[in-house]
Amino acid sequence: FPSQAAVVEKGGKEIYVDFQDAMTNHHGKVSVKRMSPEITDDLVAACLHLMAGPFEEALRKKVLSTPKGARATDTDFRSWLCGPARAGVCDEDDDEDGGDEKEEL
Repeated sequence: FPSQAAVVEKGGKEIYVDFQDAMTNHHGKVSVKRMSPEITDDLVAACLHLMAGPFEEALRKKVLSTPKGARATDTDFRSWLCGPARAGVCDEDDDEDGGDEKEEL
């Protein structure tokens, strides 16, 4: 997680970003809505909820389906879990693994 997170408005939606990225226009023109230490706490809580709640079984299956000889740590779980095919909390352009987001488990 970034040392300082922020909530910004981009394209009419509020999203979480690294505050330093927002200030350097990494996300293009955005409007900072909130910035506080609690935002990182909120992000951690949301991730824990997803991993131990509604997506726990899918996550377990994803790890267990790792092919023999491969490493589960090579999987981009952030994109897999947060992408539009599951939690839908990441922008589609955030999908960095190039994998199939529509994969079913």
